[in-house]
Amino acid sequence: AVVSTQSTGKQQFAAVLLWECDNWTKSRQLVHHNLTVTRMKFSPDSSFLLTVSRDRDWAVWDVASASLVAASPPKCHARIIWDCAWFKDGSLSFATVSRDKKIKVWDFTEAHNTTDKWSCSCSRRFDAAITAIDISVTGVILLGFETGEISLVKRDNDQISVLCSVERAVCPTLTINTVQWRPGSEGTEFAVCSEDNNLLLLRVLLTPKNEE
Repeated sequence: AVVSTQSTGKQQFAAVLLWECDNWTKSRQLVHHNLTVTRMKFSPDSSFLLTVSRDRDWAVWDVASASLVAASPPKCHARIIWDCAWFKDGSLSFATVSRDKKIKVWDFTEAHNTTDKWSCSCSRRFDAAITAIDISVTGVILLGFETGEISLVKRDNDQISVLCSVERAVCPTLTINTVQWRPGSEGTEFAVCSEDNNLLLLRVLLTPKNEE
């Protein structure tokens, strides 16, 4: 399936649309968010869809049935949630990043209540709003900031530690819109798109000391 949405200030227009790829017709409409959906990400096995919004909430949908599986506690971030990403280790964990300068990791709990199926296991606040995120197959978390800066971090149980930051002279000059690990690079090569109309392709080499 393919998903789409639009910028809006009303719930009736904040729906996520599911499209059939064989004939490009609209198959389902997912209604939950009150404001613009800022990012949508399929789970690694494509069974779930994670959506985040300007309303500061996230939602998880079952793709096959187009039903709401889980929703965040109200206003789970203090500001707009800009982006999200799934971990690729089969755990169904994911992370969200926000204008409130925080990254939060959410772990699957198997609870029956829709607001408790995923719970926040760890978070970390940075010096600038986080506008983009991607997670490699090895668990390295790539963060892009409103300032144009780029950092690599990793989750260690209930802590989020910084592995390294990209040299400022190499980073974009304006807000980062999207970051993406190169498939198959195992957390060494990634792309960055930003408000200064640049596309950067970067390679990082993490030494054992970085990963300790």
